[in-house]
Amino acid sequence: MGATDAFRSFEFEDPKRAASEFNAACRRARPEDHEGYSGTIAEFEGCQLDTWTSPFENSDAAAEHILDKHEKYDDAIGVRFYLPVKLTDAKKKRIEKLFRKVETIRSKLREARTKARVAVVNAKSATIGCKKCGSKVARKYVGMTTNDGAKITLPCPVCAADLFSLTVATRVAAMLAKVHAAEKELRDAKTPKSSQKVGWLIGGWAAE
Repeated sequence: MGATDAFRSFEFEDPKRAASEFNAACRRARPEDHEGYSGTIAEFEGCQLDTWTSPFENSDAAAEHILDKHEKYDDAIGVRFYLPVKLTDAKKKRIEKLFRKVETIRSKLREARTKARVAVVNAKSATIGCKKCGSKVARKYVGMTTNDGAKITLPCPVCAADLFSLTVATRVAAMLAKVHAAEKELRDAKTPKSSQKVGWLIGGWAAE
């Protein structure tokens, strides 16, 4: 019999109110003819709130702590965490702009790789040199034609690297670095900042 994590969060600091609302939510989730295990908060008979531990930075950190301490079939555990700052319209627009930026750079990277692979397949030389491991790869091992007639490039059979020229490989690596930088910028923008307001996360491992 397994278990899955189940939680409820509350955007206020009053522990009595949080416990009362959590227990009521558990009762509502539990049908009168409840049998077996649902893997939801319906499996919790009560909760124990930790009022002495300092609030966690966010709900993810709070959940990790609860799951580390909780045992299946026990009462749910509740800990405090700092509520995230609400996103402003300006912040939402910035995230949307960064998302479009990431998609644009990814699209350009895909196009560059596709053109580079087509160039490898269409090259006239008998062999292709791998710039990573130095192998000389026979033409018949670098490309193939699919059933629908499309040409695709295979990686180096020795080290699995793309068989691009040094110039193309450098260009692709630079574009890949731009993708990673843009993705990090987007992740940072989407990461919620903690406010000074405190809420409760209550739950644990629910039998299923």
